[in-house]
Amino acid sequence: MALPSFIKKLSGGTDSNNPAVLKKHYFQYPSAYCPYCYHLMPERTVFFCKACGKITPLDALPADAQQAELARTGKTPETYDDNVKRLSRDGSYIPICPCNGQKMWIWCPHKPCRDTVNYIEPAKTAAVVIAGLKSTGKSTLLADLVDSDPKQTGLIVHPRSRALINWKEKVISEREDGMDIGNTRLGADNFGSVITVKPRGKNSSLCLTITDRPGEETADMKSMLAENYLLCANYLILLLDALSISGTAAALKEHGIESGSFSGSGLATVSHSTALDNLLAVLGSAGERNITKKMTFFIAVSKWDFVEAAEMNPLGFSIGCGGTDSSPVLDSSGKFDLKRFKENSAVIRQFLMDHGEDVLVEKAESEFKHVFYYAFSSVGSLPQTSGQTQETRNHVPRHLADPFYFIMHREKLM
Repeated sequence: MALPSFIKKLSGGTDSNNPAVLKKHYFQYPSAYCPYCYHLMPERTVFFCKACGKITPLDALPADAQQAELARTGKTPETYDDNVKRLSRDGSYIPICPCNGQKMWIWCPHKPCRDTVNYIEPAKTAAVVIAGLKSTGKSTLLADLVDSDPKQTGLIVHPRSRALINWKEKVISEREDGMDIGNTRLGADNFGSVITVKPRGKNSSLCLTITDRPGEETADMKSMLAENYLLCANYLILLLDALSISGTAAALKEHGIESGSFSGSGLATVSHSTALDNLLAVLGSAGERNITKKMTFFIAVSKWDFVEAAEMNPLGFSIGCGGTDSSPVLDSSGKFDLKRFKENSAVIRQFLMDHGEDVLVEKAESEFKHVFYYAFSSVGSLPQTSGQTQETRNHVPRHLADPFYFIMHREKLM
């Protein structure tokens, strides 16, 4: 994400006001916002050594942050005066702490991050917002992503947010007991759930800050206007519940499956196009010209296992819920197949056009420069019921990571 003109990322030095010197000699964090709390990063990037606890540069630490650290730890944070004595830097100009020779991490001085002791890895970063109406599977998607098996996805995912790690353990346990999982807003660090993602067999990783907000918020523009997470996004994913798509419930009934017996089923309280209108209104409130043209927008049909159970899936297209996966976006060597990804996107786009979502599709494509479509299933197997009781199914997610493969490809890591 390009930095706004009024924000300058500095890491100290006597020539810190010279843009040419900045670009050549100082690390610039690639986002204007903290990936955990979404506050604007300070005028000078603050670096922190997790081993010795020292901070640099000296004049980068706001007075209120110094007072808060004093109250929390009983002492004023020790600092390296990088204006007087230059610290060694690696190839990306990240300071090297002399105490242990390790790269220093970025320290956010805002209170939410100080309270949870979050530290930011100085790495390539992208912000992903997962939006959708209630019960579309947003929290399940995030839980499955952080709990994914690298042998199945080809991605090694590590949760970095302290609260996200605790939330993950809680929801995995609840899911194994057959319980509905809670939204991450109840446990994650403020709004952003920070993870690092690395393709198997590769050394380079990407830091992703993923926002999973409650569905009630997507349905209510006023609630979203109170927050700024959408304005931080590089990538936006809008989830559509397959059960809310025209014809799905009736087709399932014809196959002896009562969709009402499944948790989270039912028609949306507002239309999908209205949900998109709310997202666009919030983005428009920023006053930043062409903000949607800078984002990549994904429209995802969640719970695609219901579509395959109802035999509504497009001819020749399957994500493997009932058998063979005819649409994998990774080839046999684990390489991302961009051509197949785009072909799948065209199939899902046409599916939506054929099932009453043409207004949504046309609106999205008129507002965003890059729009892609995909289908996934967090459960990964066809639904079955015994009377009115939902039977437990094996949990093998299908095509869950498709947009993240694309993001890794876009960021030149896959």
